[in-house]
Amino acid sequence: HLPPVFTSLNAPRRCCKGMESCPGACVCYSEPKITISCQQQGLGVIPAEIPVQTQRIFLHSNKITLIRSTSFTSCRNMSILWIHSNNISLIEPGAFFGLDKLEELDLSDNLNLRSINPSTFQGLVHLHTLHLDRCGLLELATGAFHDLGKVTTLYLFHNNLTVLTGETMAKAPLLCLCRIDA
Repeated sequence: HLPPVFTSLNAPRRCCKGMESCPGACVCYSEPKITISCQQQGLGVIPAEIPVQTQRIFLHSNKITLIRSTSFTSCRNMSILWIHSNNISLIEPGAFFGLDKLEELDLSDNLNLRSINPSTFQGLVHLHTLHLDRCGLLELATGAFHDLGKVTTLYLFHNNLTVLTGETMAKAPLLCLCRIDA
């Protein structure tokens, strides 16, 4: 358990060692990794002022509905993103592009997320864990997992998928704990 270094309910302010500011309604930590924790704040959008140095972002249990292609463009050092338990219905193509240090992505419990675009996970070359469970997914586009050569754990259970084609899984990792049960 880490002690909060700075809590802000207003505008971003000076934060902690190695970080210029902490977004409003978030708690920021500098140890063991630079972390922004904004869970359970009722946020409807992803904060725009996420510092470049951020390595872990916790945005779970909010009311976020959209991940824009520009939401994380400044987050090149991010290794963990938890954005589960929101109301996400759309992830714009390229939303995670450039996050080549991202290792864990949790999008679970977004019941309005019905489909995944082929370019959604483009460029996530170091991703090893992907949570897409309990999302209400109806379909996965052909090529949705093409860039995920290092994924070892893929969670797809409790969705509304009726067909998982060979083309969809063609370039999915061979060594994979894939839970797709209902």
